[in-house]
Amino acid sequence: MTGFTIQRVEEADTEEVMKLLRRTFFVHEPLNNKVGYCKSESDECIDLDRYCRHCLPGISFKAVDIDGNIIGVLINDVSSVKDPLDFDMILNMTVSPAFKKILNMLKIRESGAKLSEKYPNDEKLLEIKLAATDANWRNKGVMNELMQETEKAVKELGMRLIRIDTSSAYSAKSAEKMGFTCVYQRAFSDINIIIPDPPHLYDRVFIKEMF
Repeated sequence: MTGFTIQRVEEADTEEVMKLLRRTFFVHEPLNNKVGYCKSESDECIDLDRYCRHCLPGISFKAVDIDGNIIGVLINDVSSVKDPLDFDMILNMTVSPAFKKILNMLKIRESGAKLSEKYPNDEKLLEIKLAATDANWRNKGVMNELMQETEKAVKELGMRLIRIDTSSAYSAKSAEKMGFTCVYQRAFSDINIIIPDPPHLYDRVFIKEMF
């Protein structure tokens, strides 16, 4: 008895998902935290809010408790292996100087990962854009169940790769436990744009090959 069920995220779930992200990912993600981008769930974070809403619903899954509350999410979408995001265009649309710093970190991550060289025979992959679990439901198997549903969706779509990027040491450890392999790692002190507090020492990209 888990006390929750896994369901697909629908368009109607957007506001409740955003509330969960605001009290978890927005505040606690190491890069956000270090630059002071979002200090509380009531802060106005226009750029990150826009990014999250753009990703929804995607091919995403929610964990729902017996009262119908969303207590965990994996927000997933299909990304190109060979044509990464145009970060210069996104930077031009960005309002917050703090968020621009974060985007510059992501730009370096993308160029360093070189996924098109590592996986020349793959056109698309499923990218885990955001992951969040309500504080009261951590270490209760929520993320494992969400990942299982995500893997089923990947197989149904006929794709081979799942990607997750981590700036958090805890997220990296979780990715390794779920069978992901680190294909890019660089010390934040080497990048020298944002240096989160320990134990978050490395920026990483993980890939799981389904077959």
